Amino acid sequence: MAIRLNNLALLLQATNRLAEAEPLIRRALMIWEKSLGPDHPQFAIGQWVLGSILKDMGRPDEAEALYRRALAIFETSLGPDHPHTAGVLAYLAALEAARGRQG
Repeated sequence: MAIRLNNLALLLQATNRLAEAEPLIRRALMIWEKSLGPDHPQFAIGQWVLGSILKDMGRPDEAEALYRRALAIFETSLGPDHPHTAGVLAYLAALEAARGRQG
């Protein structure tokens, strides 16, 4: 169920229906946290998706916190060279570049 909620949230994000996407990904995160735990890579993927949605909604501070948490989980569980680790680093760098900071 959580994967389907995640995918639907991504579809809604892609069609700029962000207010509809946010509660779906939050629900998916609750399911993953309860079933897999807060340090599981799948939970981190959900945080990454929520961060992306919040960034698109103009909430960069919330997005940054989620990206950083996802990054910590990926580095610990998957390692620094995993594509997910690199991907969330790229999102974090883009967010910081948009703010005029070097990441």
